[in-house]
Amino acid sequence: MFTKPSNSSLLNPQLIRPVHVRDWMHTLLPVIGNVALGDVCMPKSHDAGMWYKSGGTRIGGTANNILTQTQSIYQQLHCGARMFDIRPVISGGKWVCGHYTHTGRMLGWQGGNGASIAEVIKDVNHFADETKELIIIEVSHSYNIDAERSCNDSERADLLDRLSGFHYIYQAANPRGIRLDRERINNYIGGGKSCVLVVFAGDEDFNPEHLAARGFYINTQLPLRDRGVCRMQTDSEAIDCTLGLAQFSVLNLTKAHVLREFPVLLQHMANDYPSTISIDDVHNVDAVTFAVAVNCFRNKVGHGAEPVVVYGGRHLEDPGVRGHILFAILHHNDFVVSNENLGGDPLPNVVKSCAVYYQENGLVKGRFAWEGQPLRFSQDIHHIVYGGVEVTQQGVYNRFYDALTKRDPLQVHNTNLGGDPLPGVQKTCTVEYTTSSYALRKRRTVRELETFDFDMDILSVEYGDRPITDLGVIESMFKAMKDNQAFLVNNLTMGGDPKPGVRKVCKVRYMAGKYARESKVKEVKEDGKMWLEAERPE
Repeated sequence: MFTKPSNSSLLNPQLIRPVHVRDWMHTLLPVIGNVALGDVCMPKSHDAGMWYKSGGTRIGGTANNILTQTQSIYQQLHCGARMFDIRPVISGGKWVCGHYTHTGRMLGWQGGNGASIAEVIKDVNHFADETKELIIIEVSHSYNIDAERSCNDSERADLLDRLSGFHYIYQAANPRGIRLDRERINNYIGGGKSCVLVVFAGDEDFNPEHLAARGFYINTQLPLRDRGVCRMQTDSEAIDCTLGLAQFSVLNLTKAHVLREFPVLLQHMANDYPSTISIDDVHNVDAVTFAVAVNCFRNKVGHGAEPVVVYGGRHLEDPGVRGHILFAILHHNDFVVSNENLGGDPLPNVVKSCAVYYQENGLVKGRFAWEGQPLRFSQDIHHIVYGGVEVTQQGVYNRFYDALTKRDPLQVHNTNLGGDPLPGVQKTCTVEYTTSSYALRKRRTVRELETFDFDMDILSVEYGDRPITDLGVIESMFKAMKDNQAFLVNNLTMGGDPKPGVRKVCKVRYMAGKYARESKVKEVKEDGKMWLEAERPE
């Protein structure tokens, strides 16, 4: 017996968001109203109907394997999601949202059911009646689980009848020929009412004429650029989860994935500006913060609107707040996200996030942090030189910034560097960068096909009680560290003699290895050998 959770659409007022989140598209109409739908960024809920388990197969249908959400469709709408991945299946003779995988001839389809299609329609209509928002329903993976076959014509017709129950379905004058992505947002919601687009995957075998007659469309009429932040289970994780290891559940994997990917997501999106951000577990307003930042930056850049600052889903235009952040950007200082620093609390009693977009030296840069954490303007890639040529491509910068932030290795080759400036010649790559909390500027050089090991980092260097900032000295230390060799400490290698006639001490603070959680400090007297060894996993 499966019981629906108590956090239904009408029973959790704590999930009801303020107008700037609940009605974020309508609030942003002055910015996006005349923009084509395909050029507007919005949060998308992945496997949106899987917020509780209503049934499933005996082997693979555990809640840990099938649940991708924790809130109802209505609550996800209040959290800012505007596109919903709905996968209708017939199970137990009813239309429900399914999350199934075909595992082979022996076990067949394995998975489980979530909310009913009727619940999805009810939640969308409830929200659409209250607001003036655009809502997109993406229908795919329809299947008859009971019969283990594709849906037949009568079942497809029945599904279309049910989906016709959505309110405010968009009826285009030319339903077969329209390109929905090219229509302006004002054409959908500029009239002061909500709008619902129902779009079917092209491989669903629905008759296009039948779809058009009901105001439904095919996804080729709405091609969107998606940026997924979903963490899929591997086969082994799915098996372990089935055996009871909850740490490998979809939702637990999502939590860890979000902590790793959200801090760099804004920077990644600067390369292609996606139309949708697909996420699991839509339960807060982080995705709205991302979407509003992208939309405001794309449509205000070049008009004196930088930096674009979004906090708790609200676009901040206070010149004082933006001025403080601009000062931090220009001086490469970290900026702590707090209500005090950002001019007030847009979402009381809720942990919020802040997103900042700006341009520097022709590159678009994005920073993101949760409340209480710093926006790391101090952590940055300042110069990339490959084959003697300065590299200024946005994608290359994004790639290096991602590796630096995650302390991941990055191999030097033509693809990663955006091309070959010297064909047939082995090149070197030199990078200058800073890391968070330490102002020390660093330079490292590696040869083509070698790897930048950003898990090794020198945070500060002192010699004779004086800070060393000479890029050549730092570069030599990195080389010794990478090659697992000793670094000889003397006046020559340290760039000079800060205290003539006195035997000095060299003090280095560093991080060694991806698994290092804390920095180390090494002290070596003048003329001694310093070993900065990497830390290995236990």
